[in-house]
Amino acid sequence: MSKVISVNSGSSSLKFQLFDMPSETVLTSGQAERIGQQMGAFTIKYNGKKETVELPI
Repeated sequence: MSKVISVNSGSSSLKFQLFDMPSETVLTSGQAERIGQQMGAFTIKYNGKKETVELPI
């Protein structure tokens, strides 16, 4: 079982997805938003759950 991570970065955000290969099943995904601001947000999705926390990033 191989894993592939895809990362997309912008000026104030970072998004990612982790895939199980070769089925291309998304195992987890998430994003960090408002990077460099006083208060940012980190969100992660896994096992049908979604968690978000706000913190300085």
